[in-house]
Order: sequence, then C-alpha cells, then structure tokens
Amino acid sequence: MNAEIVNRLQASFEPGRLATMLEASLPPAVFQALELGSVINQIPIADRLSQIIAGSLEVDSEYDKLHMLYMEATDQKRELQEQVADLRSQINYEFMGHYSRVVQMNTLLEILVDQHSSDLGPVTGKIVQDMLRLNSQELELLKDRREELSRNEMVYRKRLEISRKNENPDDHNDETQS
Repeated sequence: MNAEIVNRLQASFEPGRLATMLEASLPPAVFQALELGSVINQIPIADRLSQIIAGSLEVDSEYDKLHMLYMEATDQKRELQEQVADLRSQINYEFMGHYSRVVQMNTLLEILVDQHSSDLGPVTGKIVQDMLRLNSQELELLKDRREELSRNEMVYRKRLEISRKNENPDDHNDETQS
C-alpha cells in the first residue's frame, strides 16, 4: 500500500512540485513538521507523506501517538494561557491598588504643603516637602511602568493572536470572509 501511494504521488507530480503544492496548501506548522520528518528520516517528502498516511491507518500508529501528544500539548498551552491571563489580571489589580495609594498620598502631601505649610514648622515642613518630592518621583515611575506594561501587553496579545492564526488558519480565513 505504501509503495502504491508513493508511486501514484510520483506519477502525479513532477519532482519538487509536490513539495511546492503541499507548502501552499498545508498550514505552515504542518508543512514544517512534514518537511522536518522528511529531513530526519532522510527521505523525500512524498515518501514521508505516504508513511504518515499509511501509519494513520494502523491501530496505535505513530500518527495516533503524535496526535495524542499534540492534543496534550494544546491542552497544556491553553492552561498556561489561562494562567498567564489570571496572573496578568492579578498584577494589574495589585498595580492599580498601589498606584491609587500613591496618588492619594501625593494629593494629601500637596494639600499639606499648599494649605498648611506655615502651620507645620520648619523641620516638619522639610520632611513633608521631601516626602512630596519622593512620592512625586514614585508616581512618575509608576506611570512609566504602566506605559511599559501596556506596551508589553499589546505585544503579548499580538503574539497570541498570531499564534492562534498559525494554529487555525482556516478559522482565521472564515473570520475574514464573513
């Protein structure tokens, strides 16, 4: 059966055309896996493809084992993505809590300096001024960090979107057509 598949594939396509046709029609990750299997086994792509087709017809075949590994890896990836999303939410929540406390402290210190500086005395006034300066610096650092986190979040989401498109190119094509 394997030899028949190889013969028919070779008869149907001129050399090199099968690889070009497969590359154009298969999702990039699938073609790369097929190409890698061809290189590892040191056989033409047509032979590797026929091995896969013939193997997929057998019970407990290499295909079944690889498919199970792929499904497990997909499940693990989804779980990790959910964990990352949960951690990001937690970090955002904690960050916003810290940020709001710094803003409140900054507001309080500004009120003390603007409205009560004459009542504070020289030593306490100096301490409040220093605290306001340090708190303002902390506020600027937090704003910069928030912008950095937002940029990183956008990059992460873009990579995730690209990863999903590469995994399911048919789903993406359906979305763009509707």
